[in-house]
Amino acid sequence: MGFQAAYQTRSVRWIIPFIGLITCALTWLRFHDPRLQGDQESWNEQKASDEQRIQEQEAVKEHQFQESIQDIMNATLGFNKVLAINIPSRTDKRDQLVLGSSLTGFVIDFIDGVNADEINPKTYPYNWNQEHSATEYACLRAHLNAAQRIVQQGLRTALILEDDVDWDISIKPQLQTFAHAVRTLQGTTQNHTDSPYGDEWDILWLGHCGASCKTELPFYMIPNDPTLLKSAHLPTYYHSPPENARPDDTRLVCTMEDAACTPAYAMSYRGAQRVLAALSVNPSGFEGKLQTGDQIDLELGRMCNSGLLKCFAPFPSLTGTYRSAGLSSKGTDQSGHEGGIQMERAASWGVVYSTMLNTKHILQGERVVYATWPDVQHPNIKPEDIHFERGYVYDYRSEEVSDPIPIPTPEEEIVDEPVFADDPSFTDEPYSISRPHATREWHMKESGS
Repeated sequence: MGFQAAYQTRSVRWIIPFIGLITCALTWLRFHDPRLQGDQESWNEQKASDEQRIQEQEAVKEHQFQESIQDIMNATLGFNKVLAINIPSRTDKRDQLVLGSSLTGFVIDFIDGVNADEINPKTYPYNWNQEHSATEYACLRAHLNAAQRIVQQGLRTALILEDDVDWDISIKPQLQTFAHAVRTLQGTTQNHTDSPYGDEWDILWLGHCGASCKTELPFYMIPNDPTLLKSAHLPTYYHSPPENARPDDTRLVCTMEDAACTPAYAMSYRGAQRVLAALSVNPSGFEGKLQTGDQIDLELGRMCNSGLLKCFAPFPSLTGTYRSAGLSSKGTDQSGHEGGIQMERAASWGVVYSTMLNTKHILQGERVVYATWPDVQHPNIKPEDIHFERGYVYDYRSEEVSDPIPIPTPEEEIVDEPVFADDPSFTDEPYSISRPHATREWHMKESGS
């Protein structure tokens, strides 16, 4: 045994220097043998080729993404259809929607609203809260009819509007920026998707009177948004993101936790199926994910919060509210408000460059549009000069902000013209009127709008 151990020790002592000698020889050959140098050059060329191929693939994906975003410029804002809920007897509201959409380049199909006195009691869900009025159920039913239309016609997506909605004159560029935000949050900016807004969503709550965010998930921040209202002009909001999460000049987009009011929201086919199932066909199978027979916005908000629906929202809202000039009761479809005899001028709140308030100027061929309030950065501006910066992802939990990546934009050309020249179609005091959405009854209308 002693001889064997001594032999093994001598062998190990001999092998270690031998391995070192071979290593040195191979290293020398690597840098001096032309054939091995050729292999190194070939490897470098292959690496460069791989990197170029990856760059080309990323360029193709970026091109496909930009083409997809461009679909938002079409006649349905990148959705399969735009649906508006309206009681046929309110022809005035239908007129303003048709005219406003024609001026901003999209087309609306209508869903007839539901009158409370036409409701069959058998249609009420088993858990409907009887403390709510028939008018409130009529509102919910009208929105369910919109979801039914989506499923019946096999629409992948549809935008649903209420008939007193107003939107910014730059709605299409706004929605392109929003689409980039929600696709970033979905992780699909480099993937092919059927919708320019991505495919991993059920509700895009574009218009609201308050939205809160799931703070465990990232936000998307859009800085220096030229269509963002100053804090003093924000309507009454019932929900909001965490305090100090959003700089004053920044619009935020997040995975939504809850929201109030339904002036404008998009719904996917899958989302419409789940809404019909939960709120009409089989509500008993969704306990814990719904309110107990409540209004449409509370129900949808609870479904978003529970995870039954995957929802995204901007804050502040992208849309606002419009009331045309005339009787003070024009702003509501609720029964008991027909007797309003006070005459009031047209008013809009919630958007900077109101489509409805700028109707006359567009029809007269003016090159500029006017802000609802004179204290914005650009009280009047050419629509083509409204630009949006690319945003950045913000993690509220860690408060770590990635560097914003601005999109180069041409210098804005501002036309120096008066803004409020005693024009009766404008109001610089949007809060001097009774704001319908300053109470929870705002959205409780017979038309469901």
